[in-house]
Amino acid sequence: MNKSVKKMSLSLKGLLFEKVSKDRELNLQIFLSSIFLKVLETKQLIKPSLYLFNTNGKNYNITSKYLEGIRFLNENFDNFYILNEIKNKISPQILKEISDLLLLVKENDWKNEEIISWSYEYYNNSINDKNNNLSQFYTPKWIADYLIENSLNNYFRNNPDIDIESIKIIDPACGCGNFILRVYDYLRDIYLKKGYSKQETAKIIISNNLYGFDVDSNSVEVTNLLLKLKSLEDEQTMDLETNITSLKNENEKNFLSRKLSVLGSLTKKEDILRLKEKNSNNKTQKKTFGHTFF
Repeated sequence: MNKSVKKMSLSLKGLLFEKVSKDRELNLQIFLSSIFLKVLETKQLIKPSLYLFNTNGKNYNITSKYLEGIRFLNENFDNFYILNEIKNKISPQILKEISDLLLLVKENDWKNEEIISWSYEYYNNSINDKNNNLSQFYTPKWIADYLIENSLNNYFRNNPDIDIESIKIIDPACGCGNFILRVYDYLRDIYLKKGYSKQETAKIIISNNLYGFDVDSNSVEVTNLLLKLKSLEDEQTMDLETNITSLKNENEKNFLSRKLSVLGSLTKKEDILRLKEKNSNNKTQKKTFGHTFF
C-alpha cells in the first residue's frame, strides 16, 4: 500500500502547487480534506449525498459537493476553517484531477485510516527534503504492536485488577498518531470485554487514557482528526476534547502540563520542557525522536 500512497500523495501535492496555489497552508487543507473525505466515503461514515469520489465516474455539482464536505468536516471534526479561500481556488476540473489521482490507491486500502497519516508524511517530507533534520518518520504498525505487547500488555497481565479508566498513556513525539491509534484499538478491546458500550469506550479512551504532543502542529491536527474518526466509527457523536497538542504553542504546552499534573501523571511539567529542549537543540534527537515513547 505504501508505494501507491506515496505516488498518490506526491502527485496530488504537485497538482496543488502547480494548478491551485503556492500557499502551503491552503494546499495542505485541500490535500487533507480530500484524503479525509475519501476515507469517510469508503468507510460509509457520511451520507451518500456527500459522496464526492466514490461515484463510479458520475458526479454532478462536484464543486458544491466538495464545499459541503468541507462544511461537514468543520462542523463534525472542528477543522478546515478556510472555506472561503478554498472556494476561491478550487474548480470542477481540479476536483476531477484529484479524484483521478486518488484512484492510484486500491479502493479497499482507503478503509485503513493509517492512509491519512502516511499521506501526510509523504506530503510533508517531500517539502522538507532539503533539510532532513525537519523530516518525520512515523511508527509502522508492527513496531507499535511490539511496543504495546511488551509494555502495556505486560502491565495488564501483571496488574489484572487495575482500574482501566485510571491508565494514562503518553506519546511524547506522537507525529500523526500511529502509535496512539494502535493503543486506542487495544484499549477498545479491553473496554468492550469488560462490558462497556462502544460510545462509553470511545469517550473514556479519548478524554482520559490517551495523551500526546509533537512539535509539528499539523501532525497533531491529523492525530486529532483520526481520533475523532475512531470515535465516529464507535458511534460516539459527542464533540470530545482530546489530549493531543503541539509543543510549538506556549499556551498549549502549559495547558498539557497542567492537565497531566492535575490528573496525577508521572510526567511532570519539567519533563515536558526537557523533552522540548532536547528536541529543539539536538539534531540526533530530531532524527530518532519519533521512535521514543514513554
